[in-house]
Amino acid sequence: ALLDLSSLCEGCFTSDSDAFLFGARTVYRDVFIGDGGYVICYEMEDIEKKLGFGRKSLISFALLLGCDYSNGVHGFGPEAACRLVKSAGDDSILDQILSDGVKATRKCKGKKAGIDKNKGGDICTKTSTSEVGMSQDSGGQFREVINAFLEPKCHLPDSENVRR
Repeated sequence: ALLDLSSLCEGCFTSDSDAFLFGARTVYRDVFIGDGGYVICYEMEDIEKKLGFGRKSLISFALLLGCDYSNGVHGFGPEAACRLVKSAGDDSILDQILSDGVKATRKCKGKKAGIDKNKGGDICTKTSTSEVGMSQDSGGQFREVINAFLEPKCHLPDSENVRR
């Protein structure tokens, strides 16, 4: 992924979707060689244009929803994470997570109203809301993960000495 980010290769062959978080611009997967062979190609440019999410947004989704390096933030699902990331924007979402923490408001619906004593649930009526997420102080737990994605611990050769 880092080689791809540095334009030292034409993409990554991997089934690991974390490649985009580490900087890959092109990911090839599901390679089938033979009659009718194919390869599926994903481009970061398409994700940015069609979905409006850049690399920092994808890292934020991984932190909020869970990934190989984070268990996620309790109470965040895809919709709440999407709203938060869209509202903050790709340029500032990681800074917001680290400095302000994150909160999502969850509205309980009729079927979930009441107390589920078997699960230790809280009272939640049809009209109530509750905040879930992490506070500003817990932003530090993600700093190491964010740095791992943005500043990998490897050194690339000087691009002038690398043949393509």
